[in-house]
Amino acid sequence: MQYPVVPRWVVSCLLAGGVVLVAGAATSGALAALLGLLGDSAACRGLSWVAVVLALALVTDLVCLIFALALHALAQPPTFEESEEHEAQPADVLPEEPQA
Repeated sequence: MQYPVVPRWVVSCLLAGGVVLVAGAATSGALAALLGLLGDSAACRGLSWVAVVLALALVTDLVCLIFALALHALAQPPTFEESEEHEAQPADVLPEEPQA
């Protein structure tokens, strides 16, 4: 039995983390803008930094997700059908056009 390079729970956690981080960053940014309009500059600055940190965590999460999915794709051996298709149609032979 061959074990996967990237376990399914890792990809699931990265996906769920991405959704939570998007919601958190958007909510923090909106609340920071609202507090800025209300005149609370200290809370606005604090929540702005929280929104920036959450956005950076989101970018890191997405990069890790892309890396995990790339590892998963590279670890998969080509199937028999894929290798057969490449052998059946060489690059220099054009497919025939259907005649009406």
